[in-house]
Amino acid sequence: MHSHYITKYFSIDNSIPTSPIEDILTNLKSILDYTKNLEEEEEGNDNKIIELNKIQEKIKTCENILRTQNLNEVPVCKYRKFEKVYNMWCLDQSEKKDEQNSFLSQHPNKKSVTSFFNMHSLLSTKFQDQYNDIYDWNADIELIYKRNVFISIGYKLLYPLGVLETNFNTEILKNFLLKIYSLYNDLPYHNSLHAAQVAHFSKSMLFMLDLNHKISGIDEFCLHVSSLCHDVGHPGLNNFFLIKSENELALTYNDSNVLENYHCSLVFKTLKDSSCNIFGNYPNNIFITCKKNIIRAILSTDMKNHFEYISTFRTNREFIDYDNLTNDQLWQIFCLILKASDIGHSTLEWKKHLEWTLKINEEFYLHQ
Repeated sequence: MHSHYITKYFSIDNSIPTSPIEDILTNLKSILDYTKNLEEEEEGNDNKIIELNKIQEKIKTCENILRTQNLNEVPVCKYRKFEKVYNMWCLDQSEKKDEQNSFLSQHPNKKSVTSFFNMHSLLSTKFQDQYNDIYDWNADIELIYKRNVFISIGYKLLYPLGVLETNFNTEILKNFLLKIYSLYNDLPYHNSLHAAQVAHFSKSMLFMLDLNHKISGIDEFCLHVSSLCHDVGHPGLNNFFLIKSENELALTYNDSNVLENYHCSLVFKTLKDSSCNIFGNYPNNIFITCKKNIIRAILSTDMKNHFEYISTFRTNREFIDYDNLTNDQLWQIFCLILKASDIGHSTLEWKKHLEWTLKINEEFYLHQ
């Protein structure tokens, strides 16, 4: 990312202590400045040696930060600043690239996608006009992201959080998204587009509930993983049908949250592959907590437990301090966010709602 974006969009608030990632960005900006000075110096000039020494010193500083600092402790406000940097960079790239030349336009069949295309070239030319509405509940995500909505939203939501949390490998993120995407079946309703819409709704609700600046990056990261994966591998048949027909899945999961347990299983089987393990750089104790929270969120989408969740929250909501949420309270709210997002199309304008309703009706006819 060029220093232009760092200086223009990542202005450091001196009232807030800097984080390790900001120290690295500051050093990288200095390296860019020294490199520019180096290019202007004549060969053999003593100043050239001085500039080279400065560059080496800054590189060593970055290495020391990476070795000694805990990048997991990035303040929440820093995520939002970085998110803005990243979004603005995407906007700039979308102006320069013709989406007709993007990798995906050459591979309209999703099953033929074998490597990750350049996400930035996928962004619609209309993206900039709609940037202010990108997290609006009613935003038309198909219009904004065009062809591969799932990959685009997944990358947009997870990349800014992941890159600040750990020594993040973007190739692993790409592999993870492609793998999960490939596991979604071509169904009328429970497909990758539905998952992308639920992820979009979840992000939108964080803003509407004013939680966006109150939660940690790792918690938000897990929420987005849950929303993107909550229906992965869905066969187009509901739990009731699977249980009554004594389907293999129902036998495997003992008639309990059959599909939801199956979705969780696919997520963590995918993460077992080191090339797809987006939690690979986290300490084991943090990963165990993440796993527990993701499973909890996905299991909550079983409509059989819907009224139990609502009743429990109504009982507890008067005793919740929303400025000092415990982890359990936070994930109780996250589960409700995911549940609301899962059926969120019912709140869209009539045309869109009708479109999704016809899709679910079409899928019901698979129960034969």
